[in-house]
Formats: sequence, structure tokens, C-alpha cells
Amino acid sequence: MAQTTHGRRVRIQDRSRGILEATTVRVDIRELVLDEETGAHLLNDVPFTGIGCLYRFPSGRLAEESTFVDGQKTGPTRKWYKSGALKSEGRYECESAEGPYREWHENGQLKREGGFDHSIFTEYQEWDARGRLVEEYRLQEGDPLYEHLMFLKGLEKISPPNS
Repeated sequence: MAQTTHGRRVRIQDRSRGILEATTVRVDIRELVLDEETGAHLLNDVPFTGIGCLYRFPSGRLAEESTFVDGQKTGPTRKWYKSGALKSEGRYECESAEGPYREWHENGQLKREGGFDHSIFTEYQEWDARGRLVEEYRLQEGDPLYEHLMFLKGLEKISPPNS
């Protein structure tokens, strides 16, 4: 039986179903089982809705947490360094990284800031640990990833809702 904790009521924005409200259920992410056939993350053979947490540091500190809705990673996701400093934060929609993304060096200096579309970086800026800009990237037409993104967006348009 999985160890769960129940917390506060939360509101989760889901692209296809609008705003969902639920009481948070937190479980160790290693207790979720991936259903190979459906791709859903299951807890006790049921698609999981709640927050999956990974406690991998000897101190017991939280290393990662991700939100799941009906077995799919959907909502905020965060990772931390062993020191407890925030390492990254972003969002998922149905297992796909979407929207703004930020990552920090362990010293707290912003490392990378950008955006995802269908788990593809569309743009970002990256800085070294002292805050100097070291790279800028913007997905360009003609790039193989651009072509792949357009393919994925085309599939999204012809897929029936809630599939």
C-alpha cells in the first residue's frame, strides 16, 4: 500500500478540461507504476491524480515534485539541489513540457530561462554562474526540430478532444 499524505485543496489548469479542483495527495513518485499500454501513471491500479514526490537526498530533502492528473504529468514540476536550493521549475500538459521554464545554478544565479512547446525548447537564454550571458537560442524555420514541432501541432489539431 502506498504512503500518501493529504493536503490542501488545489486548482490545476488543464488544457482540455479547464480548471480542476482537488485535495492534494502526495506520494513517493517511485510508488507510481507506468501502464505500458496507456502511458498512465497508476497508484493501486488507478490513474493517479496528485503530487508525485521524489525524496532522494540522505537528508530526506525533497529532490523533485510533479503534478499528475488522471495519470498524466500535468501541471507544475520542480527540482531542487541537495542543498535545498531550487534547481528548476516548469509545467507539463499531458506528459509534454509546455510554457515557461527556469533553471538556476546552485548559487541562486539564473542559469536558463526559456519556453517549451510540445517538449521542444522554442527559445532560451543561458547564463554562467556569475550571471554572464553565454548562449541565446530561438527555434528557426528550417531546423529539424521546427519541422517536428509543426508535425506535432498538426497532430494536435486533428486529434479528438480528451484523447
